[in-house]
Amino acid sequence: MTARLALLVFFGALAVTGCDKDTAEDTSTTDELTWPEMSESEKSAYMAGVVLPTMRDVFQGYDAERYAEFSCDTCHTSGGDYSMPSQDLAGYWAEGEFPGPDTTDPGAKFMHEEVLPKMAELLDNDSPSCTGCHIE
Repeated sequence: MTARLALLVFFGALAVTGCDKDTAEDTSTTDELTWPEMSESEKSAYMAGVVLPTMRDVFQGYDAERYAEFSCDTCHTSGGDYSMPSQDLAGYWAEGEFPGPDTTDPGAKFMHEEVLPKMAELLDNDSPSCTGCHIE
């Protein structure tokens, strides 16, 4: 469950609408914009060109075998709905029982110490939470 938790919490900070691999190289329009200022197409390009490769490295650094095939679908749904929180990331803890930052659970600790801070940085969000990605 801890590795699955790591996958789930990753997108607590995300509120993206797509993963367009064709726009992965075109991040020039997003270089000076913050996440809240970006249009949906700019967010898609930024996710594909910046967030995806950055977070792939983070997750593969944690568990290279489990996250060898890291993609948009790792954190979002496989059905093309990229909104967050994701229905696919529901049901790991009872309502209000997500592990806090002082957890000893390795997957939850990874999410608190590595994933949430990196996503906060990437998405200009100073207060990401578990429920930004996970539905209770």
